[in-house]
Amino acid sequence: MERLILTLADSKRLMGIRYSDWLLGAPSIETGIATSSMAQDEWGHARLLYAMLKDLGIDPVPVEHDRPPAEYASIGALDEEMPDWAALVAAICLVDSAIAVVLESFSRGRFEPARGRVPKMLAEEE
Repeated sequence: MERLILTLADSKRLMGIRYSDWLLGAPSIETGIATSSMAQDEWGHARLLYAMLKDLGIDPVPVEHDRPPAEYASIGALDEEMPDWAALVAAICLVDSAIAVVLESFSRGRFEPARGRVPKMLAEEE
């Protein structure tokens, strides 16, 4: 359970970082503003997921704040900066869709904190 939550949280965190990499390089100012909002959403989701570690008896603060990126358990497609806008869009579409499938299943599982928190995250993704 810990590894699943960590992978989801680290991946959401890195999605936010990948969005933020393109705040000033987006194709238009409107796209840049939307990218900023999406980065904030992903970081918020990551924080909610990291907080669930506390329900497993793990202090989320050092996990969230004291690890270098090389130690993240994120989905590999997010590990490197995106070379161009199209690569960002493709990576985010694939990774976010995959994470949504996992979160949907997670929200119906036996882990009560996920059943209570994950549906809100999924609603925000729509």
